[in-house]
Amino acid sequence: MNLGHTVVVPTDAIAGVPDDYTPAMIRHTLAPVATLTTTDEVLGRLGRARRD
Repeated sequence: MNLGHTVVVPTDAIAGVPDDYTPAMIRHTLAPVATLTTTDEVLGRLGRARRD
């Protein structure tokens, strides 16, 4: 983040233990510093980038 990079996290592709840790980690740790999305959105954008 400090170097100008964009971090993209597909939230449906991560897990934590215990189960209730994952939503808390996303909300409190990742959301302030990353773009949250889904795996389908990431794959769709990668597919479009390859065609361009």
